Amino acid sequence: MQTLYLLLLGLLAPFVLGNWATSTYRAYPELEWLSHGTVHATGEGQSLQNQDSLSVLAIGCNAIELNRTLLALQVGQWVRAGMQLDYEALADCQEGHNRLSWKDFSTLHNRYNKVLRGFSDLTASEVNTAAEVMLILSDNGKSQIAHERLAPYGIVDQDHDDFYAHVMASTEAAFALPSFAKLPTQAQALLRQTADLGHFGHMLHLEGGPQMWQKLAQSDLLRKAPLIFDFAWMVHVFDVAGARGHVTTHGSLSYTTQTHQALEALYKACLAVDKGENQAYEAYHAIRCEWIGLSPKALHSDVFGRLAAMMRLFTPEEGRALKEGFEALSFADQALVQAAFGFNGFASLPADPTYIPAVLVNLIESPAMGCDGLERIKNTVSLVTPWLSAVLDEYKQRLGLGSWPQALPLNFNLVARAVKQDPKGVFLQVPLLDSTTGFVQLGSL
Repeated sequence: MQTLYLLLLGLLAPFVLGNWATSTYRAYPELEWLSHGTVHATGEGQSLQNQDSLSVLAIGCNAIELNRTLLALQVGQWVRAGMQLDYEALADCQEGHNRLSWKDFSTLHNRYNKVLRGFSDLTASEVNTAAEVMLILSDNGKSQIAHERLAPYGIVDQDHDDFYAHVMASTEAAFALPSFAKLPTQAQALLRQTADLGHFGHMLHLEGGPQMWQKLAQSDLLRKAPLIFDFAWMVHVFDVAGARGHVTTHGSLSYTTQTHQALEALYKACLAVDKGENQAYEAYHAIRCEWIGLSPKALHSDVFGRLAAMMRLFTPEEGRALKEGFEALSFADQALVQAAFGFNGFASLPADPTYIPAVLVNLIESPAMGCDGLERIKNTVSLVTPWLSAVLDEYKQRLGLGSWPQALPLNFNLVARAVKQDPKGVFLQVPLLDSTTGFVQLGSL
């Protein structure tokens, strides 16, 4: 009987999924803004062209950022329901030891349902809708349509996270977003409270220094209203789970056991922020070092811990490959990488550089970088980190000269896209830093 039920479920799944994708797309007008060609799509991972992608089901064509956002929304549904079938749907494309466990899925289910039921002035359905709206709106800074609509309110940030934070901080701008305007007043307040706590994704990949935790520490939210923090945290979990919705349609490729492990470590580090931003940073950096078999106090461990987080490394074998790649560099290049990727290098920056992890991950997934994963890690470090460090050094020089806006992050997304086509040739090109958009562009020698 169970086999027959599963067979029928499999036959009905495309129809049910298509209806869900279409109805969700229609429910939130801002999703349309992510479907146009003027969206700044992520450069990480190879984009699928499947005819059963979520965006095809919703609008009839593939759209990278729409696929990612729809998957994140779908993961939220699966986690909220928490049934075995929901778990199987989320982990469908995963296999081997890194497949998300039922236990970890249940942890997410329990945490999210505690959030949904925890607000006395909002129903569980209203909190869930608020989470969905936050997921959608926090990515809309990638859309040219959103920029055009909100420019009259003075919202001009190039970085989509800064864009969203400033929209939520504006008295009027947020009401130009239909989905926000429809929320109950209490749900609107919840989105405003959680819009600028810090970028959990940057923390996860150590894309900045201790200052990444500064706003969370200043909010005192973990002491006064931990439930609000958990709301923001679960939205980030769904966002992470949808990150490769443009690569596969079968569940979450990105929310694996290792991803859950890293996020839980970061969650605990955030809980320590009452002791100061440095304490939170050091706690998370130390565990990233320990996972790759290195002491957080060892020589160059500040570089190795950061690179391990950016490259999503978790084992001592990967740690050895990382170290070997660094040691293959000349002493001059080692000093350059230490200055850029060491603790002081990122701690001194006024804004976190973005998409460096996407560059590194695309390279270690490329067969052109080696015959196996460990060789690709080693070659990526030895080939690419000096080039990235030189770009970061030029960025710092421009900041010092006043020719680069302090609030404008350096953005490596175009480089991340380029390495998918020519993994090694990219780094023979001259980096061109655009102080208007923040993008690192590529020019010929």
